Amino acid sequence: MRKRGRIGVAFLILTVVLVAGLAVAGRQPEPPPLLTLDDAIGFEVAGGWRVVQSPDLAGPYRRGGLPHQTAKGQGGGARWRNRMGEASHQFVSQQGAEQLAVPLETVDGRLTVAVLAR
Repeated sequence: MRKRGRIGVAFLILTVVLVAGLAVAGRQPEPPPLLTLDDAIGFEVAGGWRVVQSPDLAGPYRRGGLPHQTAKGQGGGARWRNRMGEASHQFVSQQGAEQLAVPLETVDGRLTVAVLAR
């Protein structure tokens, strides 16, 4: 009888651990924090980039994807998409300047772009 009691307790503990594990696994991850424009592009600014075109939507922001960079004097385009829509940027060739488009997501999930150069 004593062995049955131990098996019952072990089964109960295993069940609680399993249910707790499933609850944690099913949680949605916390979204990244909202930032000012200066904080959102602080890494790039520290690397020598400067803003040449501010986002057309007001912040605060979170990063909305990977930045797209063009080489000196090159043009081109970039496009990002999220669940709320898309944002794009057409680079105009600038002699002697690299350009970087950084996608940013607003509080309501819309995408916008900050353009930097160095």
